[in-house]
Amino acid sequence: SIKMSLQDLGPIAVPIAGHLTPVPGGVWPEEYLREIGRAIYERDVRVNILLSNPYSVPSNLSPLEANYGNGWTCEDVMAEIINAVKELRPDFDEEVLTGLLEVNLKVAYLRSTCGESDWCEARKSGNHSKFFMIDDRCYYIGSQNLYIADLAEWGIIVDNEAQAQAILEQFWNGCWATSFVNVPRELRDANVDGVLERLNLDRNMQHDFTEDELEQVLLAKLRNKIGASDRNLRVWVKRANHLANADGVFGSNDPYVKIRLVDSNHKTIRKQRTKIIREGGRNPHWNEQLTFEGLDTPAAYTLKFKVYDQDSFLGLPGQLADWADADDRLGKAEVNLATLRRTTEFQDFELNIADGWFTNSTLSIALNTDAQWGN
Repeated sequence: SIKMSLQDLGPIAVPIAGHLTPVPGGVWPEEYLREIGRAIYERDVRVNILLSNPYSVPSNLSPLEANYGNGWTCEDVMAEIINAVKELRPDFDEEVLTGLLEVNLKVAYLRSTCGESDWCEARKSGNHSKFFMIDDRCYYIGSQNLYIADLAEWGIIVDNEAQAQAILEQFWNGCWATSFVNVPRELRDANVDGVLERLNLDRNMQHDFTEDELEQVLLAKLRNKIGASDRNLRVWVKRANHLANADGVFGSNDPYVKIRLVDSNHKTIRKQRTKIIREGGRNPHWNEQLTFEGLDTPAAYTLKFKVYDQDSFLGLPGQLADWADADDRLGKAEVNLATLRRTTEFQDFELNIADGWFTNSTLSIALNTDAQWGN
């Protein structure tokens, strides 16, 4: 087994043209990713990784000054490891690979508790440890992350089973239990089946920085402001309750949420979509955070949500197939962003889905301005 507790696995990144882009010289640690992948498929090793929550900050600093994470999600980290496995074994049977990864690869954010009421606090918990343990016997603890950084100083390696068991009991077991083991599957931060749909994202996209952009990136790095940009909006889609069962007796909902930022002229500024919860039913849990970055006048925008059930009908001819394949809309809601407060805390909303088939259908979300804007 391999156990890792880290700040992040990906390089320091900045948002450029709507994508996270590694800073100049920043790359994913491909050699380490390949070895992790090789351990998973060649030796059937179980790999558990614990990471910082996105946008977690030191308690005495603001989000503009420092973040423990580099901007990547648990799904990003899991996807890069899976890509390393697929690169090493392109002939690997997809079904066998999925089953192997379901058992052997777990990635989670650090949580302080498992209670839903505490998730806002838990998701802000920074993970500053650099801890690696092999086979519950030999471990490293120090200042070395796996991503490239020039701040590593020193660490120690301990090869002693008794000491390893002690640190498991005092540190790892509790962290992993509250962060992963005790978290229901549908609420975990990354699941293999969902990640497999996002493998093709280019997380090594090298941006051809202009001199002005490079100057801004370097200035931000010098001021410890990498990872946070002015006027961002974080949208935490938690769950829905009492959705209509659009599939009736034929099956269970496969729900997802479309999100749009709309200006005062009803023009769509940005849009994103959550993952699809297969057979999520009437009370799906997404527990997914999406970020709208670099907004010009966010307080003038409206955030619109539409909940859909993905449909898939096979074997129908022509226009009938086109009609049957249209996803069912389960409801919609919106939030006027002018009502948000300037705070680092998430602001919770329980939205009634106005045109839902059931009048008591609700969508639970939380919004965060990172104290960059608001009232």
